[in-house]
Order: sequence, then structure tokens, then C-alpha cells
Amino acid sequence: MRRIVVFTICIAGCLGMTIQCSAQVQYDFWVLLSDKTNSPYSLTEPAAFLSERAIQRRTNQSISLDQKDIPVDPAYLQELRNIPELDFKYASKWFNAAVIRCDSSILPSITALPFVTQIKKTISLKSEKETLLEEVVQHIGQISNTRLPIAYGLSANQIMDLNGQALHDQGYQGEGMVIAILDSGFDNVDSMSSFTTLFQEGRILSTHDFVEGDVDVYDEHSHGRYVLSCIAGIKEGEAYGTAVNASFHLLRTEDVDSETHVEEYNWIAGAEYADSTGADVLNTSLGYTIFDSLQVNYTYEDMDGNTAWITQGADIAASRGMLVVNSAGNSANSEFHYIGAPADGDSVLAVGSVRADSLHSGFSSFGPSFDGRVKPNVCAQGSQAIGINGADEVVAISGTSFSSPILAGLATCLWQAVPGATNMEVFGAIEMSADHYLNPNDSLGYGIPDFGAALFFLQEMVGLREIDGTNIQLFPNPVSDYFRVILNEGMDVNELRISAWDIRGAESRLNYQPTGARHLRIDSSSLSQGMYFLRITSETGRFDLRFVKE
Repeated sequence: MRRIVVFTICIAGCLGMTIQCSAQVQYDFWVLLSDKTNSPYSLTEPAAFLSERAIQRRTNQSISLDQKDIPVDPAYLQELRNIPELDFKYASKWFNAAVIRCDSSILPSITALPFVTQIKKTISLKSEKETLLEEVVQHIGQISNTRLPIAYGLSANQIMDLNGQALHDQGYQGEGMVIAILDSGFDNVDSMSSFTTLFQEGRILSTHDFVEGDVDVYDEHSHGRYVLSCIAGIKEGEAYGTAVNASFHLLRTEDVDSETHVEEYNWIAGAEYADSTGADVLNTSLGYTIFDSLQVNYTYEDMDGNTAWITQGADIAASRGMLVVNSAGNSANSEFHYIGAPADGDSVLAVGSVRADSLHSGFSSFGPSFDGRVKPNVCAQGSQAIGINGADEVVAISGTSFSSPILAGLATCLWQAVPGATNMEVFGAIEMSADHYLNPNDSLGYGIPDFGAALFFLQEMVGLREIDGTNIQLFPNPVSDYFRVILNEGMDVNELRISAWDIRGAESRLNYQPTGARHLRIDSSSLSQGMYFLRITSETGRFDLRFVKE
């Protein structure tokens, strides 16, 4: 019998508040800017603002640069910095915005600037700090008589439940891939033996703290360290991550002492940073619904994939070719028991939690999204998962916070195995491989993926694309009520006629929603079961693809 320490970890807004008044209160503001007309940057010279790796990621997926990629005009930012009463934090090129901190009294002078179009206030009421970790000591019984792989140790179940060994056994453990983890801090990671190889091999590519504005993330909160341990931690014979040979950017965007909208803006800045450095996969084990100020809480109606700032940012990140993976949330037992933002995003792979026996974890948030999409998308073990604490000890940890990185690591290995795939093809293959794919529900979504099957599906997707000579892709196939299409480069997503033709020649017009520069989400809920041809008509021609409606 092995004794290990069990931690239950949850990042959430604190409910008790202490409000202190003073003559001058500093607030964070989201300042939206008018244009990028005079920016010194140009889409014809992307190397000035994107790394070679970021440019190559777009080239590999035929993703064109657009105005969102152009940095904010530095002249505008300098004018903001010149205001002495203002503390400039950072800028967002995707939203052409800046985050500043100042007293409300100087807002008129900021509003008067000709390039400022709107200012949104982030109410920042500090709560008394609540304890975020509840330590419970318990005994773990005999797991089973099944012989566990020596390399995996106690991590065996959370890897093998996803058939992750099908990738690892073929040598896919994240080599050459880059993961950005956006979290609350990574305390002690730089001094722990479980992460030694990351530093010895130079695979911690960068760190940045978007809360404090520096690069030190190792003396902050523990949550990110637990998350990282699920992907990259190695404790010989005891614990093993899902992508131990990947490289990492460790980014702090969450302030655990408060819950405000500025953390969404921090995340957007972190995602833009990850994009510019060339990250392939983003993992975020955070979610936003309830804030310190109840007046600015999100409602279920806001979980529509388009409302929350962080969700909009996450979908932009996906449109840049990154795979965005996010925990579904731990709110199943709350009045607000749904997934949070940005897990509601159409292009966000939201991960719920299951127990070691593959049943739904009692805390894991429910779907669907408000507009009726399947959420969570898939699940992985988050109850009594295995991670590593700050004392370099193997511990059991619970929360969707850990199902997300466990799955994100294997998604990284899957993409490594099929480097010619796009991010959304990886997304689709994972969904297609899940055990509830033909019968999704609100607790498990499409269910628990099988990464051996996902590898087969992904290879088929890429193979068919290369054979037919077109970049148009349809997935998953068979389809349920919704499916996705990736268009040829240059096709206008807003000028299309899309319809389905059955084997009798009857046409059904289909509604669609653009989710990126070349990405569509198509509503097939009106179709009966059977075989169809999808016809896409644009100014550049007509394209027919075969699919099956289950």
C-alpha cells in the first residue's frame, strides 16, 4: 500500500469581499484604439513582428496574415505612456487595445485622445485571500494486479485510459513541439528534480508574468506547476507526463488574489505572445464566470462562444493555427453548473473530467454551450489524477485543471506524429476517436478519446487532402448535428452557398458560421440519417465532398 498526499485544486472567484475606500483608487482599463493606419509594420514583412516558427506554422496550414497580426501602433502606445498618472501594462494587437492602470479622474484626458474609441473599466475589488488548496491525507489501496508500465508508474491509468501509449510506443512524446501554458504561477519548477531535463535540454523557452509585468513565474502560485507536471513531469517509476519531450513557454496570466476581467485581458496578451513565438498548443486550466464584483458576472447566455473577451481571443488564437485546449470547469455542483469562458469557444477543445473508472467526475462542469453546441468536447481523467507537488512528491490531484493538460500533452504528441495536419484537423480527429462520438451528452461531450484511433483518423484526413489536390476538408465524418469545413486559401467565407444533396437528388440548404479565416461551422441538424454530397459554391468554383449523417 502506497501513501500519497491528495490535493483538490480549484481556481475560482472569492465570494467574500472587503471593500476599502480611498481618495484615489487605481483601476485597470481596457482601452480600444481606432486604427493601425500609420503603423510602421507591414504584412509584407512579418519577420518584424512574428518569429520564423510562427510564420512557418501559418505557412504549413495555409493561414494568411491579416490586420489582427499587425502590432498596435507604437506612436499611440507612446502617447499613453507619456501620461504621468497612468501605468501602462501591455497592448493587444488582436483587439487593437491596451490595458492601463490609473485613477478614474484622468479618464477624460485619455478619452480625448483622437485614437481612443472606447474605455472599459475592470472592477477590481480585492477579496480576503482564501485558501486555494485543501490538503487531505489518505491511503491509496492496491490499484490492481495488472502490471503497470515501469515508465508510467502511478500515471498509467490517466495515460492508458486515453490509449496514449499508442503514441508513446511509436516514439511520439512531444519532440520538436512547443506548448504554451497560461496559468497562475509555476512555483519551485526551476529547483525540482522532476523538471530537471527541461532546463538541462533548454526546453523552457521563455517565461513571462503578465500580472506583474516581469519574467519571474517560479515564486508565484502552485497551480501551473501541477498542470506542467501532468505534461512534462518525470518521477522515475512513479509519475510520467503525457508529452515529456516537448518544449514550453510558461506564462502567468491569472491573479489568484482576485477575480476580475483584467485576467481575461492578461490571457489575451499571453496568447498573442505565444502566437508570436511560434507555439503549437495552448493549455489553459482556467475559466471565468463569477467575479469579485457581482455586477459584471457572466451568465449562461454569455456562454455562446462569442461574448466573453477571453473566448473571442481564444478563437482568434485558433484561427492563427494554434490548438487551444481548455479545462471545462469545476462548477457541476454550483448554481452556475455550466462550462465557463473560454471553454465555450467554437474552436476551443474543452476538456471535462472523468474518474479512474471512466465515469463523470462529480465536479466537472456541464454543457451544452448556450447556443446548443456539444460541450465539453472530450474528457480525460481529472479525479485523483497524478501530479507533483512543490516538495517534489507524487500526489493525487483532482479537477478539470488536470484533465486538460493530460489531454493537451497527448494532442501535442498526435500532432507531432502527423506534422502536415492543421490544428483543426487535430481537433476533429480527437473528437472522432472519442467513445461517445455518435451519442454525445452534456456531461462527457463526445467522451474519452482513443489516441490510437485519433492517429488513424488524422492520417486519413491528411492523406485524402493530399490525394484530391484540394485544401478543402470536412470533419468529422460521419457527422452529427454540426461539422467543420476548412476552405481553400483565398475563398471568401462570407460569400458562399452551401447545401447538401441526398442520393435522390434533393437539395437542403445549410446554414453556416465562419469561425476563422478559412474555417466554417455548418449546421446539419435538419438532415436525416444517410449519405450526402456537400456542395460549396463560391466565386472561385464549385466543390463537392461526400459525407454521412449519423
